[in-house]
This record gives sequence, C-alpha cells and structure tokens, in this order.
Amino acid sequence: MPNIPQARLVKQSRKVGFFANDSLPVDPTKVTVSEAKAATDLSYYFTNESLNYDSEIEKVDDMRINLGVKLQLVGTQSYTLMMNYLYNKGDAQNNVAEDTLIQRLRGALIIRYQTFVDEEWKADDNYDYIPFECGPQIKVPATDPNTIDYIKQDNTVVGVPLENLKIVADPAP
Repeated sequence: MPNIPQARLVKQSRKVGFFANDSLPVDPTKVTVSEAKAATDLSYYFTNESLNYDSEIEKVDDMRINLGVKLQLVGTQSYTLMMNYLYNKGDAQNNVAEDTLIQRLRGALIIRYQTFVDEEWKADDNYDYIPFECGPQIKVPATDPNTIDYIKQDNTVVGVPLENLKIVADPAP
C-alpha cells in the first residue's frame, strides 16, 4: 500500500504583515522576530481565498526544421498579487487594510503559513516576502444580506519575491 501523505489542516493558518517602504526590514532574507512583529498585521482583513499570489513562466517555442517536434524553452517569469479585504469605511479601528494599502504605496508583505494566526512571530517561522506596489482600491458592495462589502486590489509585484525563508532571532543586546 502506498504511503499517502496527510494534509495539514490548520484553521486560521496564515499570518500576514505589511511593511511600508519606509519600514522595510534591513535584510528581507533574514527578517528578525522584532521586525516581523513591527509589521502592520493584516491577517484578519482578507476574505476567504482572497490573498492570491501567483507566478507564471512564459514558454518560448523552439521550432527546429528537421526535428519534427516543437520544443520549448523556459522564458520570463512573472508574479501577480491580487487581494480582497474588508471594507469598513468610517470605522478606523476596523479599516486598517484600506487605510494602509493605498494606491501607489510601495512595501512588502510577509506571510507565514500553517501556524495559528494568533501565535506571535518567533525564530525559525517559515515566511514568504513579496515586494509590491499597491494598485487602485475598487469597492465591491455586498450583493445580498449574507455577504460583506470588500475591496478588490490588483497590485504590481516590483521585486523578486523571496520564498521559504526563516525568521531569525533578534541579536543579543
């Protein structure tokens, strides 16, 4: 019988922080615990399946005259970052995402997966780091009584994302 790996199910399992350009970590490949804790916490603002970070690799056709098959080469890689998050206008305490992620602002997301969202950042946490520029905030009104108002934002990834890194301990005083 094959060894079938078990999926890890952790509810509320994604912690998301935002660094504005003027508060970026010293070294994004070695974010410290205190730097991660200083990021603006946006973890509870994103709607279900609404922090969509993706990558696409273009393929280049390599047509050889006498080969009889079409070969492909790896081309340019591009990244996308689309977000949907709560819209609570007039409630500053509960509208941090809209008030923070304003159009043309540059910064970076730090994302931790598969640990409870309420757990503090700690050394050896795995994280991804995505530098981006905020796109326009498009308001999407609720369509029925069982939905919420939210903001849709298509952002521009402006640097090479860093993936599968580990938070480092703060330097000793």
